[in-house]
Amino acid sequence: MGHSVGEIAAAHVAGVLSLSDACRLVGARGRLMQALPAGGVMVAVQASEEEVVPLLVDGVSVGAVNGPRSVVLSGVAGAVESVVGRLSCRSRSLVVSHAFHSSLMDPMLDEFRAVVRELSFAEPVVSAVSTVTGQPVTSQWSDPEYWVGQVRSTVRFHDAAQRLLADDVTTLIEVGPDAILTGMLAAHLPDGVAALPTLRRDRPEPQAAAELFGHLYAYGQPVDPDTYPPVTAGTRIPLPSYPFQRERYWLLRDAATTTAVPEPKTAPVPAAVDLTGLDDDARADRLLALVRTEAATVLGHGDPSRLGADRAFTDLGFDSMTAVELRSRLSTALGITLPAIAVFDHPTPRSLAGLLLDQYAITAATATSADTDDLDLLAEVDRLDAALARNTLTADRRTAVLARLGEVLARRSPTEPGPEPELLHSADADELFAFIDDQLGRAARPAGA
Repeated sequence: MGHSVGEIAAAHVAGVLSLSDACRLVGARGRLMQALPAGGVMVAVQASEEEVVPLLVDGVSVGAVNGPRSVVLSGVAGAVESVVGRLSCRSRSLVVSHAFHSSLMDPMLDEFRAVVRELSFAEPVVSAVSTVTGQPVTSQWSDPEYWVGQVRSTVRFHDAAQRLLADDVTTLIEVGPDAILTGMLAAHLPDGVAALPTLRRDRPEPQAAAELFGHLYAYGQPVDPDTYPPVTAGTRIPLPSYPFQRERYWLLRDAATTTAVPEPKTAPVPAAVDLTGLDDDARADRLLALVRTEAATVLGHGDPSRLGADRAFTDLGFDSMTAVELRSRLSTALGITLPAIAVFDHPTPRSLAGLLLDQYAITAATATSADTDDLDLLAEVDRLDAALARNTLTADRRTAVLARLGEVLARRSPTEPGPEPELLHSADADELFAFIDDQLGRAARPAGA
C-alpha cells in the first residue's frame, strides 16, 4: 500500500506502471497541483472520523484517516479552522503548499485526466491494498479514472493497514526517507506485529539499514546478507548544524585504511527499574532520570543531562517514531503498560515522569489489592468454618453445604494423582475444613504464618 502520492510508487512495484510512466504520473500530479492558487490548509486532529464527519461544512474534506483517532482535515483555511474549533481536541497545522485531497484540487482534474489516459496500465502482479478503498486491489489500479479520483479522495491509510492485519501480515516496512508512517502504525499495532522504517532522517543510512536488517532477522524474516548496501570509502557525511555540544566528530583511522566508517550502534535494552522502598519524591527523581536517560539513548546523545527536564520533546528532536520508541523502552524498564500517545500527551521529560509515577502507583495498588483479595478469601473460609461449628443448621442443610464444598474442592484441587479425591468422599466436617484451610489458604497466608 502507499500513502497519497506513495500509492503511485506502490503501483510501480506491483507491476501496474512502468518506471517511466510512474515518473510521468508523479511529475504531472505535482506540476498541476503547484499551479493551483495557494490558500488551502491541512490540519491533523486527534479525533475519530465518526466525530469529524458530522461537523464538516462546505470547503472542508477529510484528507486522510491515519489512525483510529488521527484524522487530517483539508480545505479552505477559514472553514477548516471553524471545524477544528468545534471539535475541541488537540490539533496541529501541517506545513503544506496546498490543501491536498480536498475540493480545492478539482480545477486540475481534467488536465490531469488527459495525462493519465496517455499512460499504459497493467494488471498487478503483487498483492496490494488500496488506500482509497481500504480493500485489496483487483483491477482498480489499472483504471485511469482511479488515479484521477485518488487526487481528490480521502487517504484511508488506517483502513488499509487494518486490512493487512486481517490478512495476517506481521511485518510492515516503510520505504521512504523517514519513519513518518512507521510512527503512525507503531502506536496502534497489536503484539507480534512490527512496523520498521527503511531510513531515518536522524540517522546515517548505513546505521538505519543495519537496524532494519537486524530487526527483520530478529522477527524471523529471511534476510539476504548480499543485499546489504555496501559502505565505500569517500562517503559524504553531514556536519552538525546545531550549536557546538562538546562531542567529538573526528574520523579515526588506522594504518590499514584511509577512511574510517563508524560501526552502526544499537541502543541497549533498557534495564529493569526497581522503585520499591522509595518515597514519592525519591521515585519522582528516579523516574525523571530514567526518562532523560532513555530519551538520550533514543536520540543517540551521550549525556542525558543535556536534555532539559522542562524542554519539549519536539524541541529535543523527537518525531512520531522516536516518541513510540521512547514509550516502548520506558514500558520495558518499568514493566507497565503506557498509552500509545504518552509522549505526545506529556510533552516534556518532567511531565512524562509524572505520568510514570501515577502509572506505577496504580500498578502497585492493583498488586496490593490482589494480595488483599487472597487474605479475604482465607477469612471467608474461616467464617464458614465457624458458622458450621455453631451447629445451627439442620442435618439436611448441613449435608447440602458439605456436598457443595466437596464439589468446589474437586474442581479447584490439583489434578495430579494424590489422596485428596478419596479423602473428599469419606471426610467428616473437621477433616473437610482442614483440607479447605490447607488448599485455599496455603497461597494466601503471609510469610511466617
